Amino acid sequence: MIQQHELFKPPHKLDIPLWRYMDLTKFIWMLHKSALYFCRAGALGDPYEGHYTRVMAESEDTFVQTTFLRDSEGRRVENTLDERTLRYMYKSMLANNFEAKNEFYVNCWHINEDDSQAMWKLYTSHGDAICVKSNYQILAQELPSQCFLGCINYIDYQTAIFNLGNKFNFIIHKRKSYEHERELRAIVWTRADPPHQFNVINADDGMIAPVTLTNVVQEILISPYAKPPLIEVVQGLVKKFDLGVRVRQSDVNSAPTY
Repeated sequence: MIQQHELFKPPHKLDIPLWRYMDLTKFIWMLHKSALYFCRAGALGDPYEGHYTRVMAESEDTFVQTTFLRDSEGRRVENTLDERTLRYMYKSMLANNFEAKNEFYVNCWHINEDDSQAMWKLYTSHGDAICVKSNYQILAQELPSQCFLGCINYIDYQTAIFNLGNKFNFIIHKRKSYEHERELRAIVWTRADPPHQFNVINADDGMIAPVTLTNVVQEILISPYAKPPLIEVVQGLVKKFDLGVRVRQSDVNSAPTY
């Protein structure tokens, strides 16, 4: 079961479906390893991943003048730290984002009541793709105890701010331009206590977190663009690995029957 933390918020419904879209190779890997693949945050490809906002980058003067040098009523108070030290502290806190990109590994799911045509197009090749269906309650129960799990917060990176003092804030925020992803993110932090025991692979870009797939996987969907042989291949894999779940082709492109 996951670790609980106030910054990792569950979706509004605990039994809401989760969808993980992948190509056939990644699906076969998941079956062979009986595990989920966690990617290092710095290898995800988004330059804002683990980064602070523009307002935060330009708030050094405000931080120095208000956080330490004035009391709650705005009156200037004595401080044992000089201005140079305060500025150094602020720059150091901003620099934490570079560490965050290397300290966090993530596994991403799409939150939605229904299968998504947009996600098929965005995150898979058209003809050779699989989607694993689960739900939040199941995933939270089956993930190893070194994992955290919560919804991503989508913010304006020009105007928004978050608390620099908590590193998790760097990994649970993304730009509003990604809001269509409706992402639920499972996270492993390499500096958590107790430390994780997972294997790190791919020149430290990936991590293997074992799970019981027969509990996690509720259903498997095939790309709406796939040809019939792929369905047979996936059905054979499901039988071989004794998953005992339904395999069907996504119907997001089905014609109306009325």
